[in-house]
Amino acid sequence: MESRFQNIRNVINALFEDKFGIDLIKNGFEKDNFFGKSVQLCASDVVYIFFELEKKYSISLTPDIQSKKFYTLDGLSEIIRNKLP
Repeated sequence: MESRFQNIRNVINALFEDKFGIDLIKNGFEKDNFFGKSVQLCASDVVYIFFELEKKYSISLTPDIQSKKFYTLDGLSEIIRNKLP
């Protein structure tokens, strides 16, 4: 896996661990929807992640909220990677 993608993925996973106590990678939830049975986040949790990642990477994620990719670890990592120079 590409190192930039992996780094972004690790940052997002660390946010999930710190805020929600969920290690998405260790549990094999990389492709699981954040609102699904395995991860079980509520909308306010995703909003927290959204703002933290926008701040960390100095990007806007607003146009991507409606994408299905936005709601999985791997999909969100890809979206962020594609926005970075």
